[in-house]
Amino acid sequence: MGPATLATLHGLGVATVGQLAHLPVDALTGALGLHHGAHLAALARNDAPRPVQPERDAKSIGKVTTLAS
Repeated sequence: MGPATLATLHGLGVATVGQLAHLPVDALTGALGLHHGAHLAALARNDAPRPVQPERDAKSIGKVTTLAS
């Protein structure tokens, strides 16, 4: 979720997933657009079409090296 969506949700008085789940879908789709609002409403209500995958392959692996100055 990006900063613009967070700002919009905060403007609607939403700070938690529970608050998002109780918000009417019409309010979300009106504020965030039909697809994005309906998608977030479904996720908040645990009504997502995809099954939960608690473990999955890593998409990338990073490595950081700190050099002494």
